[in-house]
Amino acid sequence: MFAPPASQGPLATAIDELDRAAARVAQLLDPDSVPAESAAVIYARLDRVVRVITSSRTVLARRVAEGRSWRAAGHQSPAEHLAAVSGSSLGA
Repeated sequence: MFAPPASQGPLATAIDELDRAAARVAQLLDPDSVPAESAAVIYARLDRVVRVITSSRTVLARRVAEGRSWRAAGHQSPAEHLAAVSGSSLGA
């Protein structure tokens, strides 16, 4: 689990809670047990969560670049670092 510096107390706590909640949702999700009539609603709710988190990551990317931790990690650019962290590639 990710452990931000203690100076980010409430944010770090909220991220930890979100991480645990997302893992719990994944654990509980059995597509065959979801009524077909409910599947679209559940999908839309999960999509909203994904969009909110994606927006948060996008906003934070600028600070990652400013922090230069990407250089310490051996990456050529902030974009390369963020791609590696997210398990994607620069062309993706």
